[in-house]
Amino acid sequence: MKLVTTPLAEELLQPAIREAARHGWLLQSTAEIRCGFGGVLRQIEVPALDEGVDTSELFREITCEWPQYVSAFASVPFSRTEQFTFTIPRITVIFREGDAPIAVHLAEDNPRSFFTENESLITAPRAVRLAYEPSPDSYATAVAEAVEHLRRGDLSKVVLARSCHGEFSSDVTGDAIAARLHTLEPTCTIYSLPTTDGYRFVGASPELLVSVDSSSITCHPLAGTISTEGVEDSSTYSTWLLGSSKNRVEHKYVIDDIVERLGVVGTNVVADPEPTIVRLRSVTHLGSHIRAQRLPHVTSIDALSSLHPTPAVGGLPRAEAVSLIEKLEARPRGSYAGAVGWCSANGEGSWWVAIRGISFRRREFTLWAGAGIVADSDPIAEREETRNKLDSVLRAIGVGTLN
Repeated sequence: MKLVTTPLAEELLQPAIREAARHGWLLQSTAEIRCGFGGVLRQIEVPALDEGVDTSELFREITCEWPQYVSAFASVPFSRTEQFTFTIPRITVIFREGDAPIAVHLAEDNPRSFFTENESLITAPRAVRLAYEPSPDSYATAVAEAVEHLRRGDLSKVVLARSCHGEFSSDVTGDAIAARLHTLEPTCTIYSLPTTDGYRFVGASPELLVSVDSSSITCHPLAGTISTEGVEDSSTYSTWLLGSSKNRVEHKYVIDDIVERLGVVGTNVVADPEPTIVRLRSVTHLGSHIRAQRLPHVTSIDALSSLHPTPAVGGLPRAEAVSLIEKLEARPRGSYAGAVGWCSANGEGSWWVAIRGISFRRREFTLWAGAGIVADSDPIAEREETRNKLDSVLRAIGVGTLN
């Protein structure tokens, strides 16, 4: 099966993004846009990340002049034991600033013929039902129980999440949500992908889990957070965050673990000596860049498998943290805190932590938010952090605020 690459007219980039966000697979970062649509060219099911991922069948007998452009998209669940799917779309469009968009497709296909008619975007649906799971008080109780485990030394950190379930007053589409998120969070990576349970998962991730190119591996983990909702000048908050012992400890756990795990798939691993401030619309994080040289034959899937889930969304040690999460959280996370991304035939790829997103099907939706818990965490403060994060996503999709 031979795929060709052809330039795509600049004016078709936005229609391609809309098509991918509504019906296909979209990953829109500040560095690159990669979107797929037109149905499935090839697809494989992966029983579980823990069972290993073999993509040889996925790319078998597919040839292309530029193999790094042949993209297989996936939404990998938080749980390493859950099934997920890799998909190569019929049409893939790739765009990097300064270059013309490129379409990757079968020689006989015309990419323009795969655009569908777009209806009017619904950008501000009303929420007719909202409910927390667990309740705010129950979540604070779960945090307090986690703190007891941490103080006994059972583990160093755990991320506890809670969800909000609701119903829209009208049907919504992935392109509407993606467009609104991109306007509000232009520095985040916008993602929109179907999941194996029949839902669409759309969000704005601020956190690069791992990116693998021809020679290097890059990560940009975030850990340590303060809400800056409604604050015009957040410099004082940033100074406080940089000096917060609780947040610095939480951040260090994440960086140290990723550096150790990158040593399995790369060499010359180097992390920023000090974290930097990452400002978003309503929250500010501590972030660090981590870089390594790629070992021969290592793929982005190898790097993903080594790192996921990082202590930024799971905890440390990993197994003990996941066990406590399963005990204290009300339901499985599904796609939330998993990874969204792509891999190519030559082993390159990029994966983002699947946070700040909403999973929906027609009018029904679910969103999640978590907080990193360490030994000196305050249950009420962590509860409010998750509330602010949930509220931020609800505001971003235009359904209003929570009480």
